[in-house]
Amino acid sequence: MLAVFSRRRLNVAPKDSIFSPHHFRVLQKAILARQFSTANSPPTVCENASDKSFTVSYLINKCGLSPAAAASTKIRLDSPENPDAVLNLLRQYGFTNAHITKLITGWPKVLSSCPEKTLAPKLEFLRSIGVALPILARNLSREPSVLTRSLERFIIPSYNYLKGILKSDERVARVFSLGPCTFGRCYSDGIPSNISMLTERGVPLSSIVYMITHPPTLLVSKKRLERYVDRAVALGFDVSTSGFANVIGVFVDLGESNLERKVEVFKKCGWSEADVACAIRSFPNCMNVSEEKIVANMSFLENELGFGPGDVARSPVLVTMSLERRLRPRCLVVGILVERGLVKGKSLGLSSMLKMSEVDFLKRYVVKYEADVPELLDIYRGKSSPPPVRGFGLVSSAHGHEPREEAKAEVFCRPGSLGRQPRPMPRASP
Repeated sequence: MLAVFSRRRLNVAPKDSIFSPHHFRVLQKAILARQFSTANSPPTVCENASDKSFTVSYLINKCGLSPAAAASTKIRLDSPENPDAVLNLLRQYGFTNAHITKLITGWPKVLSSCPEKTLAPKLEFLRSIGVALPILARNLSREPSVLTRSLERFIIPSYNYLKGILKSDERVARVFSLGPCTFGRCYSDGIPSNISMLTERGVPLSSIVYMITHPPTLLVSKKRLERYVDRAVALGFDVSTSGFANVIGVFVDLGESNLERKVEVFKKCGWSEADVACAIRSFPNCMNVSEEKIVANMSFLENELGFGPGDVARSPVLVTMSLERRLRPRCLVVGILVERGLVKGKSLGLSSMLKMSEVDFLKRYVVKYEADVPELLDIYRGKSSPPPVRGFGLVSSAHGHEPREEAKAEVFCRPGSLGRQPRPMPRASP
């Protein structure tokens, strides 16, 4: 009896034994957890290094990325099959090696997308509405965000919306050609509300079409666009004219803070509020000029050519011209001709001379006098040193006003010799 009892006790594991039910369950869980962890753990350092090496090599050799760009690209490629299929599809739709490099630099995850289910339907849809393959490749490589949008939820609804406004696939395709960022966003990013607001304010369809095809004019918030509309109206723009659409585009490109800063720079150069309004109405793109160029051109036009601030405001395109490639060389040529008596300064329309086309300027002021001044073309091109000229200050104004009484004998003179000191120009903001 004792032996039997003893044998039964031998069959029962002690409480603290590793073979007790409690410890066995703990051990079993640990083993299972280890197996699960091993099966799902990230690759070892060697495996990660191998994958990284393949990815970098593929991006360099197949996609044209630089070693530095490839090494910093956040994408992992396990095999060449899918990325090869993506590249082949892109080439079928007109993508060159340069396009592919640019696209993958901007959106490397395209190599992980499904070419047949994700990419091909979008590419084919855009081609089907009339987007030429060279434009398709160029724009998608510049703006790959279009390919990240859902075809059913964004691209097709955007097309339907634009088609309803523009009435033709040709115009819709033009929107994509000029601004791919607009395409695929207009259905959901506030463009409909902006168009409704513009329509209520009396803006004609032709101007709205211009804004759609010149992004990002309508991609700003409705509140911000309303402020630009109010500013344009306050400046004297008629919402029914094409100039209104143009100035709204300039305001959107600049942004409110940049626009205010440019206005202040012009005021420091001597413009009044009326001058600013006059310049913007005449040529809104004068506000797109850098502050440095505004200061340099205004200084030359006023202090060396004798323009008044109001003269420049009435011909604001002069502010946008290159000082070294257009303004100075032309004035140098005309100064030489005036000093030699070949051109009469009193009859010279300086503003017109500066604004005329290159062909007309060469014909009127260079070719015409090549027998008298054979080196004139080389001087104009900067290939020959010019003779001394007595400065560029013009006594008469830019619009042909009579010279001052005390200086009618001289048309070109040294800056500041007309009884006024050169205006000190502000320094551009750093």
